[in-house]
Amino acid sequence: METVASAQSLDVLRASIVDTTLSNGLRVVLLPRPQSSAVTIVVAYHVGSKDEPVHNMGFTHLFEHLMFQGSANVPPGKFDYYCSLAGGDNNAYTTYDKTVYFMLLPAEQLRLGLWLEADRMRALEITPEKLQTQINVVLQEIKENVENRPFGKFGETSAKLAYRAGCPYSWDPYGDPEHIRNASMEEVLRFHDTFYGPNNACLVITGNIDPSTTLQEVERYFGDIQSKAEPEHPDFSPECRQVNQYTQIYDNIATDAVFLQFHCPGFRDSTLYAGELLAAILADGLSSRLVKTLRYEQQLVSEVGAYIDDRELSSLFTIYAIARDTTTTAQQLVDAIWEQLEHLLQTGIEERELVKAKNQLRTAMLSRFENLHAIAEMLAHYALFFNDPTKCFELPSRIQEIQKADVERFARTVLRKDQQIRIDFLPKTQADAHQ
Repeated sequence: METVASAQSLDVLRASIVDTTLSNGLRVVLLPRPQSSAVTIVVAYHVGSKDEPVHNMGFTHLFEHLMFQGSANVPPGKFDYYCSLAGGDNNAYTTYDKTVYFMLLPAEQLRLGLWLEADRMRALEITPEKLQTQINVVLQEIKENVENRPFGKFGETSAKLAYRAGCPYSWDPYGDPEHIRNASMEEVLRFHDTFYGPNNACLVITGNIDPSTTLQEVERYFGDIQSKAEPEHPDFSPECRQVNQYTQIYDNIATDAVFLQFHCPGFRDSTLYAGELLAAILADGLSSRLVKTLRYEQQLVSEVGAYIDDRELSSLFTIYAIARDTTTTAQQLVDAIWEQLEHLLQTGIEERELVKAKNQLRTAMLSRFENLHAIAEMLAHYALFFNDPTKCFELPSRIQEIQKADVERFARTVLRKDQQIRIDFLPKTQADAHQ
């Protein structure tokens, strides 16, 4: 009964969607949830680190900060102030493929949220002083989160090993400190003019709204914003992928750790659903293969996991393990992981594992549809990259359709030892001992 009820609930949500595009190209998606007392506003721009010129690595990250630094009618620092004063909250994040700004407000404050977002889309004000301030902020963030945090160098190292220099995804969204440090006003303004127009964005509003009235308000605040030239997004070819890569990083950690990565398709490819199930079978829950064997039976690890770093053009199936103590080496971790992978490749998966993984993924997906913020982000994602926001409602059923053979085929295609990217993290004390 739970599955039927959930399916019915998704059908109701899907039927409630209003999806339209303003004359300036802004995609607008509305989902009324009358039982809520709040609204979520998401503005997602189709620009991520992969879209940056190779000499401007980190500009999307920089703009994630600059977009909060004032616009024609909102002084610097007042975006957060006005939002908080109204009882709301907001933030933003940048990925390889998109930049997302989100706001949660009491339903009666919807107009405030629309005004704030429209003002910075229409008339963001960037000055040399603001630019320099945010350059310093971003550089400090890189220092804290990349250079000085355990495993912080994983992202940039993975990007350099997995993709050829100059190709999309060959640098981390945090960016190159030198490129950020030397960013000029001319470069920054050109980047903004290229990617931050209404025709490269999607506005999603979920919560206690009346669709008709809300569309009128959206038109009022966003309708006169001028569209820009359609931005060009980079091409990707299989030759961009690098395989059979290996490196070691000495880090501020207590025990050895390893990351193994394997190339797989971008998130538009439906075979990735089988990959998500494979990741769950390997490392989601106490009875999953890697957790059960490496953590409890062999007692080699304090943590082990598997996931897909999914991206628009090319994704990475990732397995990681952190040694339980200093008696276990990185090579022992790799050997233990591959013992389990080879067993899976040789004998396949069991039907009970597939059923369990499907239940885990479907439960996680269905729970997201109960959250205004989560569902708004899903709608924006599917509008930007699939041209159909309602496709997100198909996710539970698409997972349910995956067969045992699909998962095994994905494993055979992707999990190849001669094509892995391997990164070992080792305690700095080991490097000191070798000096």
